[in-house]
This record gives sequence, C-alpha cells and structure tokens, in this order.
Amino acid sequence: MGSADGTSGERRSALAAALRGLRAERGSPPPRAVLREAHRHGLHTLTPNVLDNAFTGRRAVDADIVVDLVRALMLHGGGHRELLPADDPALRPWRAACRSLPATGAAAVGSVREPRWYALWFGKHSGAVGSLAFAPSGALLATAGWDPVVRLWDPGTGRAAAPPLQGHTGPVTALAFAPSGSLLVSAGWDRTVRFWDPVSGESAGSLTGHDGRVRCLAFSRDGRTLVTGGNDGTVRRWDVATRRPDGEPLTGHTGPVTRLLFSRDGRALASTGEDRTALLHHPVTGRPLADPIAVDVAGPDALAFSRDGRTLLTGGNDGTVHRWNTSIGRPVGKPLTGHTGPVTQVLVSPDGRTLATTGHDRTVLLRNTATGQPTAGPLTGHTGPVGHAAFTPDGRLLATAGTTDRTVRVWHTATGAALGEPLTDSTTTVASLLCSPGSTLLAAGNRDGTVGVHFLPPDLP
Repeated sequence: MGSADGTSGERRSALAAALRGLRAERGSPPPRAVLREAHRHGLHTLTPNVLDNAFTGRRAVDADIVVDLVRALMLHGGGHRELLPADDPALRPWRAACRSLPATGAAAVGSVREPRWYALWFGKHSGAVGSLAFAPSGALLATAGWDPVVRLWDPGTGRAAAPPLQGHTGPVTALAFAPSGSLLVSAGWDRTVRFWDPVSGESAGSLTGHDGRVRCLAFSRDGRTLVTGGNDGTVRRWDVATRRPDGEPLTGHTGPVTRLLFSRDGRALASTGEDRTALLHHPVTGRPLADPIAVDVAGPDALAFSRDGRTLLTGGNDGTVHRWNTSIGRPVGKPLTGHTGPVTQVLVSPDGRTLATTGHDRTVLLRNTATGQPTAGPLTGHTGPVGHAAFTPDGRLLATAGTTDRTVRVWHTATGAALGEPLTDSTTTVASLLCSPGSTLLAAGNRDGTVGVHFLPPDLP
C-alpha cells in the first residue's frame, strides 16, 4: 500500500495502484457501478472526478474520501454485504497509507472543501422541470414538469432507475414520496392524483375528485393521509391505505389552492390560495384552527412553519414577512422588513434556527427564526430575482437560484459568505431546486427540460 519514502507523486501512485488492485479483487466494477453503490449507502463524497484521481494518482485525494472509496469497493464482488463503519479495523491500513501524503489543500481536485462543483446532467424532459422529489433515503430522485411524464433517476449516476412513468395526460404539477419511501404520488392538470411503485415504476392506483387542475399535494407526517389542493378551491384529504376520501373536502378558499404544508408536529395544515388567504385546519378533524388570514403572498413558496409549529410565516408582495400565531391566526410582532420587492420564498432551516427569505430585489436575507433579527446579509450576487432556495439537511448551507441569471449560489448560513463560485453548468434558467435528505446532493430542475445534480461539500468546518 505504499511506503512513506519517496516523492509525494510516487506515494500517490503507490496508493492509486493499491486502489486499482482492490478494485480488481472485487471484479473490476466500472466507475458507474461504484458510484451507484456508494451513493446508495450515503457516500456522496465520491464523484466521477474523485474516482479518476484516486485510481490514477494524478491528484491528491482526502484520506476520508479514500476510505469511503475502499468501503464502496468492498461491497462488490463477494465482498462485505453491509457497509463497513468508517472506524472499522480493516480500514486502518488505508488511513495509514494516506498519512504519508501531503495535505490536499483547497485547490486539489477531489477535495470536498474545494470551490469546484460536480454535476451529473440527466436526460431531458420535453418541457420545464418544475417538480422534484427525493426519496427519504436519497437513493431516488423523481422529476416532472410540463410534459405528462414522471421520471425516476439514480441521483448518483444520472441513469434512469425505472422506465418513464406514464399515465397523466397533461403537465404534472406536484410530486411527493411517502415518508416510508414505498410510494410516489404525482398530480397534474388532468385532475388526477396518481400513485406509483418507486421500485418497479408501475402504477399503484389513482384518485379523482377535484373539479379542476390539481396544483399541490402533501403527505402527513405519519404517511397515512395525503392532502391535495386544486383549482376548484378545495383541499381534499385521502386515506392512503384505502385510496378513499377521508372526510369532506376542506373549503374556505374562493380561488385555486396553490400550496399545502403540514407543521412539523403534525397538528396543523396550512393552505394558501390565489384568493390571498391562508387557512389553518386540524389535519385529522378538518376543523378550522383560526379565522382566515389575509395574506398577499408573492407565490406559493412564500409560506413556512416554525419548527415548533406555533408560528406560520408568510412573505408578501410588499417585501415584508409576517408571523402568525397558528392557534388564533393573529399577527406575532411587527412585520419583518428588509426586501424592497416581493418575497418569493420563505423557509426555515431543518434545525429551526434560521429563517431565509428570497426576493425579487435580487437578495437573500437570513434571520433568527425566534426573534426575527438579521443574522447575515443581505446576500447579494444574483443579477435577477431569486426564485428558489433550499437548505442542506444540517442547515449549514443554503442554495439559491435566480429566475433569470441562470446561476445557483451556495452560502454559509452562519456567516452569509458565498461558498465557491456560482454553479453555472446550465444554459437555461432554474425552475426548481431541492436538497436530498441526509446528504449533500442538490438537484436543480431547469426550464429546458434538463435536471442537474450537484455534489456539495459535506464536511465543512
């Protein structure tokens, strides 16, 4: 596995030869197979560039990445059935071999701290990709948009995970995986809601009942209930097990329902509509929790719950963010100001500490969720309206996408500092943005029908 003697280039070459030897012992799996297995087990530090550098010794690779590669290779060719823990004794010789190598530094290709980005570009839809959904495991990515087809991808390799899911007769406007990952649900202009088996890609049933296009959907936290909202102004609840309505439709909106959101504690269901109202219902009984809230939201994504579910946050066309008590529907404190144009998205970090808002004014603002006080920003750099944003699962990074400037930018939430250069792999604008749960994969759906997956640094200090 190499000696501590010799030049750094010789030591890299020796380590690369040892890795190639291990790969040969495991049946010489092609790089795509190694990546697929690695990403299935959450080893998203591995990219095509990393494998190339590791097997050739052309560039230095971080020790932890070498160990992840060894763990992935050991799963092939009669190797271990389960992924070895990172501290397993069998991995110690590999760590020892890496100790003799110089630190990779920020400029080394393959280092997860470098300001370089890796993207896998999937096959095209025939229209803009406006809906993305990751399976809870992160092993599957579902995409849909202006064509009537739902597609399933392996996000680590960019290969189709199943044949195209066909059944809708118009654009698909919403996607969601059940919390268990055992079902994928889609809804669209054809007034139907369709269930799919995400493993086989086969149909698992459908629902009808809306008198108009179905615009949005959401699963309850326990996965037993699916709620859908449509142009008919109703919110409908469905029993997932029986595929039958669960009670009467929830009414109150006088126009299309554009967004549905469950609070984290599962005690409240919020909906917004084109009638400029937000409604709060008990998700089980369907009874209203408060009077209708008058909100002039700039778009369906300008809605979020606080982590404890006690506060609903909405972003308005006037550039303010309002906080509402979910028990009585009354304002909490004064409106939060800072944007000079419509607020396009409101989202709370997974740990509940950071409130992020994006706007038409080309800025991103970060605040303390509890106090509303700014913590960083305004974050500038986009040259057009900022229309999409997504936190990484640990909340340490925020990705944002411009609606016209064709870039995705990544920010440290603690400081507001930009992480590396903007992602500009696409020649078209971004229509949707989503981070994978439990990993550092960032998916972007584009208006030209392509889908990109970016590997974000997973181990920032």
